[in-house]
Amino acid sequence: MRSTKPNNRMAPAVIAGVTIGLLVAGYKFVFANKKPKFERQDQQDHEKAQQEYENQKDRDQAVKEEKQLAQEEEQHEDKKAEQKQAAEADQQPK
Repeated sequence: MRSTKPNNRMAPAVIAGVTIGLLVAGYKFVFANKKPKFERQDQQDHEKAQQEYENQKDRDQAVKEEKQLAQEEEQHEDKKAEQKQAAEADQQPK
C-alpha cells in the first residue's frame, strides 16, 4: 500500500481563516450591537425631552389662561363696584 504525505500547507490556512472568522464574529457581537442600544436610548431620551417640553408648554399655557381669567374677573368686579357706587351716588339727595 502506498501512503501519501499530508498536505501541511493547507492546515495553517484553514486554522487562520477559522480564527479570523471567530475574532470578527466576536468583535461584531461585543461592539457592533451596542450602537443600536445607544441609538434607541438616545431616541427615547429625545422623545422624553420632547414630551416634557410639550407638557411644560401646556402648563405654561394653563397658567397664562388662569392669570388672564383672574384679571378679567378682577376687572369685572371693579366694574360692578363702580356701577354700585354710581347707583348709590344717584340715590343720594343733592
